[in-house]
Amino acid sequence: MPKSKVTWDAFSCMHLLRRAGDGFTYNEFRWAQKAGHKKTVRAILSPSTFKPRPFSNYKDIKRRLERPWGKLDFEERQELQKDMRMEVEGLLEDWVIGMTQSRYMNDALLHKMAFFWHSLFVVEAQKVRNPVLIYDQISLFYKYALGNYADLLKEMVRNPALIMYLDNQRNRKSHPNENFAREIMELFSLGRGNYSEEDIKEGARALTGYSVKHTEFQFKKNFHDFGKKHILGVSGNWDGEEFIEIILDQPACSEYIARRIWGYFAGTEASEELTQELAGILRKNKYEVKPLLYAIFMHPEFYSTKVKGRMIKSPMSFTVGFTRQFNVDLSQPNYLKRLLRNLGQLPYHAPNVKGWPGGRTWIDTSRLTTRQAFTAHINSLNKAYKNDMEKKRAMKKMKMMGKSNVELNILKAFPVKESDTVPYLNYLNEFIFAVPLNSNQITKLSKSYPRRLDDSGKQTLFLAMLELPNYQLM
Repeated sequence: MPKSKVTWDAFSCMHLLRRAGDGFTYNEFRWAQKAGHKKTVRAILSPSTFKPRPFSNYKDIKRRLERPWGKLDFEERQELQKDMRMEVEGLLEDWVIGMTQSRYMNDALLHKMAFFWHSLFVVEAQKVRNPVLIYDQISLFYKYALGNYADLLKEMVRNPALIMYLDNQRNRKSHPNENFAREIMELFSLGRGNYSEEDIKEGARALTGYSVKHTEFQFKKNFHDFGKKHILGVSGNWDGEEFIEIILDQPACSEYIARRIWGYFAGTEASEELTQELAGILRKNKYEVKPLLYAIFMHPEFYSTKVKGRMIKSPMSFTVGFTRQFNVDLSQPNYLKRLLRNLGQLPYHAPNVKGWPGGRTWIDTSRLTTRQAFTAHINSLNKAYKNDMEKKRAMKKMKMMGKSNVELNILKAFPVKESDTVPYLNYLNEFIFAVPLNSNQITKLSKSYPRRLDDSGKQTLFLAMLELPNYQLM
């Protein structure tokens, strides 16, 4: 990696904090700016103690699923299916709430990387309606979030949720099913153009007998093909784990994962030179992810004009960033889940096995309208009221209408002691936007407000800025 030539100013500092954790508090920004580039990156990459907690009925659901389906009567089946549907919904809601409530920079990165692995190893809840399998997979994403990709890939080849989603329980010596092998190569490790159709067929043979019993992985020996297989130029009586080892030995694997992780944080496609540089770091460290992330966050290219402010916020980044930066609680029942569904990125509800396409698809007409409606809703809830009685009546009306009461206090989130409109606007401009308003826009906006702002004026100005297009970029 080239020696860092990054200018550690306010914009570079906020850029790193936005991309690594989707958002940041004012205190985090002040600390990072003083700490410097390397110390901030090391703090972001420091170990996190966060672990996802099992849902309350985890053991009960798992126990009930161990009973053979054929031995359950009609009412027991109906009750179990109902309970599993409810637990899946609750599990996903708890997950996104946890992401929005991360208190520290290292926790924020842990959540973001866990979600990256979910976006890579896609499973849809509509097909895998089992909360035990989904929770167990989420736990693996956190275990390996900043860990070893090779170890995670080996776990995924035996992961019950992924096996069921990609129909590998139907993959038998007598009737091979190529779905799992194809997606392992195309989407999870190598990328298109780095394998042949014959490699897929032979890889599928290596995965025969990899199945699920109740909620656990099961190797069905009688269904496995123990014959000789020729995969990616190597011959042998390979099984699933050996198939993965062959893939990991391919230079294309480290290149593919390096490109995917770079794109996730940088929002741009890595050049061939940069890809080789990052893939080399991944190979040198035997697929440990943390050294790769350190290299990305220290790389001058990450702070270039091609990257800064050029990424459209994903729904997850939009939501997590909003809650973290402005200290907002969105944990009301169903609120976050409903919001992310409408924005197009509810976990375990990707459109297909390829995941979410991202980019400009995040702000098509309907989704941009949803984002604007969300900020307008926040605006209406937090506007300046004449007195407490007026606010109480408005909150009661919102509750009757089924709308959530989301309180936001910019004076707490952004404690800057400045009352002159233009200087305060300039401070907010830097704090809120990855692409700040230019001087003409600042002047035009300031004319709508008095020369000096009281507390309610600051709140009103801030809420107005949230509705500007610049807020959609990071």
